[in-house]
Amino acid sequence: MPVPGKGVLLDSKEHIAQHAQQIYQQAVVQKTMPLGNMTNITDEERAILGKWFEAGAGVN
Repeated sequence: MPVPGKGVLLDSKEHIAQHAQQIYQQAVVQKTMPLGNMTNITDEERAILGKWFEAGAGVN
């Protein structure tokens, strides 16, 4: 599987939890992820990501 930019994989719960801070910063705070907003993520979806991060990012 090719590794996306910055070598971050988001293909498992463990990888996502490991990069939660980075996901939050780039997708919610800076709004730079996804690159060029190619997936057309909405502000509402970004808010959901923010709530996910603030609730512990699924880390048990």
